[in-house]
Amino acid sequence: MSYVDVSLGSIFVYTLMIIISSIGKPSKEINNTRGYRTPLSMKNQKNWDYANKIAPQIMFKSFLLGMMLLQLCLFFLDDFATTDQLVAFVLLYFIINCIFPIFLIERKLVKFDKTNLDK
Repeated sequence: MSYVDVSLGSIFVYTLMIIISSIGKPSKEINNTRGYRTPLSMKNQKNWDYANKIAPQIMFKSFLLGMMLLQLCLFFLDDFATTDQLVAFVLLYFIINCIFPIFLIERKLVKFDKTNLDK
């Protein structure tokens, strides 16, 4: 396995994640099977609608940016790291990039929930 294999594999995985984040159609009603499901997003219908509106947008942008930054990192790390180290880096980077959007979405959702409590 070489740098090119690792790079192409990560592009493939990120492309799948971008496609999934852009074609998913969450349910209009709160449920336990589809959509962005956290306790705060399932608290009420307004939170549900807002969370399921912003989640795909944030995930799409995060995965797209993540894919570009990862390719740039792999390009520079190629001369300094072994293939095993590159694969480990890609896996760790991917896990972080999957978790980070949740924090962004939840932060926006907390703000949204606080503004709707006043109304």
